[in-house]
Amino acid sequence: MAKLSNNKILERGKYLSLFAIIFLLIISTSTAEYLESYKGDLEYKELLNGKGQTWQLNFTPMNDINQIISSIVYFDFSYVPTTHITFLITMQVNKQFCKPESWKLGGDNGESITPYSSKTIKFDCSNIINRKGIYDIIVTSEQPIKGVSGSYEINYYSHPVWQKSIENIEEVTKKPVMQVFGTEYIIGDNATAFLQLQSGGQPVNNAECFLRIYYPNKSVFVNNTPMTYIGNSAGIYYYDFTIPSIYGVYIYDASCWYQVGGTLDKVATNYNLLIGDLTGGTYSDTNFYDSVFHRHKEIGTPARLDLIYNFSTINLPFLGGVITLNVTTSYRWNDNLENLDLYLFNYNNSTWVKLDTSLDYSTSTKTVMNYITFENNPENYISSSTNGNMALRITDSVPSDSSIKEFYFDYLNIKISY
Repeated sequence: MAKLSNNKILERGKYLSLFAIIFLLIISTSTAEYLESYKGDLEYKELLNGKGQTWQLNFTPMNDINQIISSIVYFDFSYVPTTHITFLITMQVNKQFCKPESWKLGGDNGESITPYSSKTIKFDCSNIINRKGIYDIIVTSEQPIKGVSGSYEINYYSHPVWQKSIENIEEVTKKPVMQVFGTEYIIGDNATAFLQLQSGGQPVNNAECFLRIYYPNKSVFVNNTPMTYIGNSAGIYYYDFTIPSIYGVYIYDASCWYQVGGTLDKVATNYNLLIGDLTGGTYSDTNFYDSVFHRHKEIGTPARLDLIYNFSTINLPFLGGVITLNVTTSYRWNDNLENLDLYLFNYNNSTWVKLDTSLDYSTSTKTVMNYITFENNPENYISSSTNGNMALRITDSVPSDSSIKEFYFDYLNIKISY
């Protein structure tokens, strides 16, 4: 059978062809950004010895958020300082520590001994308050506080989320590109129209695509029907239909919408114990910051501990551009002679890449964060061939240490910003 060109009309009674229109729909997003500030007050309360007070921060701006710049919480304390006594003020947001984790107040910090002293302290909660939502704040004090009031300021960039444009394919070599495909069919056949959507050479898997097909007389046969994404494919969307009984050349076009930028929060979905003894809990105990621990003890001579926590279904819309990882760990580790090092697995060369900040000695729960930015080849650390997996390894840094110590793991989270 000879393949017909776009401008031929097929012989009546034999075949039907589908052709893409001569230009393609290209999707782009607005680059306009606006710096916004969201402020509010936290009501006046009292703090009793060792007791906490709670506030609720409702971060619900009307416009869309592109990027959080800073999330700062301030508290003003009115208290009676006592000579040679200092005490800690701690604050948590959604059961996670801000920076710093605590402040010291009291006579040993140089405050003058007056009937009432006041102090304003600042917590940087940008690592936690990073999207719209309602946040629970808990403040605790080792000494009674006469009065506490607070405020917050969240600075962020906003911009319009969706913007559609139609451009000629030759003018958009560095912009998202959609290729539309079809073939020849006999009347009554089951047909499939499909397309592949890419951005910067990488597949876009989170789009909403719509198809329009025209009869030979240019009237509409299929009008803006949603197309279906093929799971785990490289940005391929399709629509199935039955070939109608009107002969001729059918033209079709497609349009796609997708959002650029977002954040994924991931917790461990399983783990592997390579070296060590399990002394309590399960890997799912690391999914929440709640003082319920996944516990392991070193074994052997020298004493060793080696764990791998796995993360799955990390389905980014595409892997181009800059991707930032924030790896948060909350733990206790009672070995003051060695640290526990953290590694991410590189799927490209099958090596473990060490993160900058290790887990050092701490008999109380401590939170450590590692920030990693990938400008090139972020897919090395997110395996697309295994449904979007990542792997984090925790192992002792001085294997020659012979003392047996125990690791208490409370919370593990990987935040992926793209």
